[in-house]
Amino acid sequence: MRQMKTYTALWAFFVLVLFLSNCSSPVKVMETGDYDEAIGMAIQRLAGKKEKKEDLVRTLEDAFEKATARDMEMADRLKASGRPEDWERVYEVYQRIEARQARIEPLLPLYDRVGNQANFRFVRTDGLKKEAQEEAAAFLYKDALRLMDNARRNRDRLAAREAVGQLQRIDKYFRIYRDRDALLEEARELGTTFVLVHMENRAPVILPAGLEQEIMQLGFGNQQGSWKVFHSERQSGVEYDYRVTYSLLDVQASPGVVKEREYEETKEIEDGFQYVLDERGNVKKTASATMSKCRKRSSSKPGCLKITSTKWCVWLAGWSSLIIAPVP
Repeated sequence: MRQMKTYTALWAFFVLVLFLSNCSSPVKVMETGDYDEAIGMAIQRLAGKKEKKEDLVRTLEDAFEKATARDMEMADRLKASGRPEDWERVYEVYQRIEARQARIEPLLPLYDRVGNQANFRFVRTDGLKKEAQEEAAAFLYKDALRLMDNARRNRDRLAAREAVGQLQRIDKYFRIYRDRDALLEEARELGTTFVLVHMENRAPVILPAGLEQEIMQLGFGNQQGSWKVFHSERQSGVEYDYRVTYSLLDVQASPGVVKEREYEETKEIEDGFQYVLDERGNVKKTASATMSKCRKRSSSKPGCLKITSTKWCVWLAGWSSLIIAPVP
């Protein structure tokens, strides 16, 4: 009885797999308009097969033709819109066409099992991509110049940061483009907020040398971001946007914890030399009649004591005397 149930379950599973495979055939997928998915499925089923089914070859041919026609129509429509910002999308369409053709190329020439050759009309994308590259980069550069002009005149950090994004996107089309690198450096400078931090010690203790700097680092080190820079000392050539007073209200240190650990280390050391003896116990001599000798080594196991001292420091700080104002 149990064996019968097992066979029934296996048969049901087989029927389900067969049903799903038929539902997800390249033909069915192509009918939904997902041409690239249908192309991928057809390629996967045709690759490496000596006898290629007619329906798969025909489906691949039809899906490729329809996908190419749809993409070329989209590219022409975007170019006709007259909007410079659409050139980036035009470039992406041509890239997609190029990638699709690269997937088909390894199968060519493609014949089905009755000898019919598939026909794939490729688009020459080199010139089209070059035009889209130049137009897209020109738009991004021009838009970055507009944003930079606003950032310079109005000290608009958001405009400068947006300009950084536009200039960085030019990398997608050209590694070197006009004065992009110089503009990018200037835009980053204009988009960064510089803060000068001053610590005010109100704690009833005298801070040890170096502790104030460590507290500043711990308090503001994790606040550093791509558009925020904190300095504890004024740097030459930097125009600060804000000055912050960091009030240290209290500092408490825990008692020191001392841990000791004893261990041994083994090390070989040179301990003079010794004569080399032959099998009779006599000292060997070299060809020049001198007595042969070698370095004598011995092992040393000194006892070691490792002492570790740990102390915790806790401080209370606040912004009770916080002053945020443009630095004169």
